[in-house]
Amino acid sequence: MARYQFFLALCILLCGVAIDTWAKPPHADVQQESALRQHLIQVALTKQPADLVLENVTLLNVFTAEWQPNQDIVIARGRIAWVGDHKTWAGKATARVNAKGQWAVPGFGESHKHIESSYLTPEFEAALVIPTGNTWTIEGSHEMSNVVGQHNAEFWLAAEDAGSPLKIFPAIGSATPPTAYEQGAGYYGYNAGFSRTGLTCGRTWGSDGLAGRIAARCAGE
Repeated sequence: MARYQFFLALCILLCGVAIDTWAKPPHADVQQESALRQHLIQVALTKQPADLVLENVTLLNVFTAEWQPNQDIVIARGRIAWVGDHKTWAGKATARVNAKGQWAVPGFGESHKHIESSYLTPEFEAALVIPTGNTWTIEGSHEMSNVVGQHNAEFWLAAEDAGSPLKIFPAIGSATPPTAYEQGAGYYGYNAGFSRTGLTCGRTWGSDGLAGRIAARCAGE
């Protein structure tokens, strides 16, 4: 059981589940994100104190599809560091809250969506979906990318940089450009001998430091 709990906590840690949605890992600083994760491991091992422990929650285990009663969630610097049976984490914490009667689930997410088609900006999308438990979205934007090119990715990242709690992962649009013979702001040098997706990725994410931001973002989320 102890090994299973450690595995569950490690999976949650690697997924970077955030309790405090305003405590955002930096997009452009992989080293800082790495240092944060090292600290979380030390907290999980009880070698560093936690900021908060939510005690006695009923937790949804998404691996076994079971509700697990009397679980503790250990939090440090806005991230989950450890999850397990009540009072089995022996570390120190700044605050403890008895959450008996409360239910906890990991943040829900949408694996494919086109927010752009709703004409909503990311912060207004967040206001609609965050209250229902949706914490992240993979945005398959291609309408905007065909018009503004690489700035499409910058647009979706800017809202979270400014404090929006919704995590948005810009994906490569499947129709950028819509056809091989069309050109525009979203045309990245299509050539029949190359993969259109590969070229789009190289040109869209690879300029103006955007590639580094995406890499750090994926590491941090």
